[in-house]
Amino acid sequence: MATTLDIVNDMIGTIGQLPLNELDARHPYVPTALRVLFNVNREVQANMGRGWWFNRLTSFTLRADEEGFIAFPADLIIFRPFKYPDRYGVIGGKLHDNVNDTNVFTPGQEIKGSAVRCLDVEDTPVLAHGYITYEAVKKFTRNYDGDMAKIADLKQEANNSLLQLRTQEIREARANTQRNPQVRSVLVDNVGLTRYPPFFY
Repeated sequence: MATTLDIVNDMIGTIGQLPLNELDARHPYVPTALRVLFNVNREVQANMGRGWWFNRLTSFTLRADEEGFIAFPADLIIFRPFKYPDRYGVIGGKLHDNVNDTNVFTPGQEIKGSAVRCLDVEDTPVLAHGYITYEAVKKFTRNYDGDMAKIADLKQEANNSLLQLRTQEIREARANTQRNPQVRSVLVDNVGLTRYPPFFY
């Protein structure tokens, strides 16, 4: 699977730049390419707040340190408390209680919820990695190259990759649902799932 360096080389290659052997921050296009990749990676993994099968956490706990602060992890895109989901915000990298207007909690206090985390692009599954790459290359090219035919081709490749990613998301969600004993029991009782194989794909 492509490394971050490979993706950056794909990005700068669309505007005629020679490939790099390492990520040199002094290169005129590398900082911009990395920034585009960072933003695209988070945007794709957020998936409009839903996340994906590989980065959704059904249970995640934030805990106050001994000074009462709850640090918000930098790789956490979304955190939804199970109780009072609109009560908290993030200010200065720390959880903030909007009701009491404070970021100081009881030391050791826990707030449980669901979450969406952002993985390093190199740690994402193949289909997600592919879509992130196409989107990053497309956005970088659109900023620096006015070749509409090239941009249209990249857009089509990105759309095809997104379709594959969404198909995999449906497969994973279906598999996870049918592996749940309670859900499977309901399906068997109500729709005669026993007539079919364990999974539909």
